[in-house]
Amino acid sequence: MGKLKNRPANQNQRRKPALLESTVLEKRAQIIHSMDHGAKAGDLANHFDMTESGIRLIYEKTSAVTAALKTGGSAVRKRKRTIVKLQFPEIEEGCLKFLKWARSKRIPIRPVFYRNTATFIASSLRIASFECTNGWYEKFTKRNDINLKWLHGEESSTDLVALEKWFRDDLPKILFNIDTKNLPNADETGLWWRNVGIWSLVIGRKQETNMKVAKDRITIFPLCSAGGEKFALCVIGTAERRRAFQKNAVHGITVGEYGFSYYFNSTAWMTTAIFNSWLDWLNGEMVKQNRVVLLIVDNFIAHNVSSRSNVMLHFFPLNCTARAQPLDAGIIKTFKDSFKHHLFQLVFERIPIVNGVEDVVKRLTIFDAVDWSIEAWIDVKPSIVVNCFHKCKVASVKWQDAHSEVPTDVPSTHSSAALLVVQNPVSFDDDSV
Repeated sequence: MGKLKNRPANQNQRRKPALLESTVLEKRAQIIHSMDHGAKAGDLANHFDMTESGIRLIYEKTSAVTAALKTGGSAVRKRKRTIVKLQFPEIEEGCLKFLKWARSKRIPIRPVFYRNTATFIASSLRIASFECTNGWYEKFTKRNDINLKWLHGEESSTDLVALEKWFRDDLPKILFNIDTKNLPNADETGLWWRNVGIWSLVIGRKQETNMKVAKDRITIFPLCSAGGEKFALCVIGTAERRRAFQKNAVHGITVGEYGFSYYFNSTAWMTTAIFNSWLDWLNGEMVKQNRVVLLIVDNFIAHNVSSRSNVMLHFFPLNCTARAQPLDAGIIKTFKDSFKHHLFQLVFERIPIVNGVEDVVKRLTIFDAVDWSIEAWIDVKPSIVVNCFHKCKVASVKWQDAHSEVPTDVPSTHSSAALLVVQNPVSFDDDSV
């Protein structure tokens, strides 16, 4: 797990020092008194809704605060306050109520989604002059102390020497005299299908600790080619036959009928046995089509098997897949963004009748996860596939209209939730959550 970081919703703005903020003198004195008696800066930061650096900065000014208490003055220079007349107060009120309501249900809200919500609220209120520009959004988040909080991991290292050799020597040899449609790439990715997210916009800087992270995972093994062709998904779960499949009449799970193949083991990870079985299926498909393909995969131990008659294997160099592998260049991200779109649609449809987001996700089944995965894979446009191959220098031609097909972050999901804010704002008031 990485370290928890606070970040303003406007990521280019630096937070102002705590002493320039409107913290009253009595609060400063209380902070200093608590620090003198062994309180930790982190605990005080959460209690007073401040940053740890702000707490320490106040403690460094102990002498100034003490002198101010004796004279009845202030330990810092007072700022002249300017009353700001809001241009769209109804929109701001609706956005704030929506965010408070969503966080009370522990639903993570992303910046793009929140901006779409503001636009939808304006449309519902018939305020035609409103446009959610960068300037309006930045001032709105700053004015209401809305910050972006999330957990992040450490960036993986890339072997730049091996990467340069791959692009300079290895890749040109692979691409010589081969049709791009016969140059597929496959890669595993873990899908935490009940996880709604670990970062969100929140009001204030106090860390929220009531969010439980669902750890139900399946492995998705997508396959696509430099020509934009997408093959049926491979799904790896933990059970031989889930009851959810049987309930939804998916008894004989086959690629042809349902658009995916299903494998299982105790960890839901790719194994040599599963990869061999999947490779036999792919080879059979290529034999039917009278094609010979060169499948490029990462140098994972489960992939170290023999090539087949119509499927030749080639491996990326170690520690280079982040920049050399097309699926890592945006294809998997687009797939997961679309999956989250389907997940959030269901969350906002059901959230008004349950207590929190956990009540929604715990009712999800593996069938929902597979069904949304198939839909999300369909949503990945061929242009996105081709352009990601082009980005990794595997395809020589770029799909020019790809920019118009890349989906936005959780597109259109805002409609049903924001409509509740406009049509029934009382349900979003603090007293009703």
